[in-house]
Amino acid sequence: MAATALAQQSDALLEDGRAALAAGDAVEAVRYLEAAVEIDRDLAEAHHLLARAYLDPALLDVGKAKASNAQALSLDPDNVEYLTLRLYRLHQFQSGFLPGLRTAQREDLAKRILALDSTNALAHRVLGEIALSDYRRARRSVSFPDLDNLDVSANSEAFF
Repeated sequence: MAATALAQQSDALLEDGRAALAAGDAVEAVRYLEAAVEIDRDLAEAHHLLARAYLDPALLDVGKAKASNAQALSLDPDNVEYLTLRLYRLHQFQSGFLPGLRTAQREDLAKRILALDSTNALAHRVLGEIALSDYRRARRSVSFPDLDNLDVSANSEAFF
């Protein structure tokens, strides 16, 4: 009986937190969601919403968002929504430490998300930005002085 009451209470707190987050009140959402997590540590959705709230500009605590998102993913590892939030965090709040490794992590995660949901816009965007960055880096690494300064509007005699 008591377990059922606690489950109902955690579900009510989860819904209050979801509503507060939808209304744009991240501070209030965190209050409800932390209370829900105190009652039920295995409530993956509450951990996910906490991570979203911590990424809100009003709170912006990337460390807490990372920990909450990791807890949600440990409870539900193939949830596309949770994986997408992780990709968003990795992409928006990039670390300057080992940038090549971080890019590879983002690329691998985006591919994993697309394997689960081929229409995920963020995963497509991240892969596109990585491909464009790779292209630009490769383009800058090769120089053809005669072609770089080529006047394509000149007549054909200019080429010879």
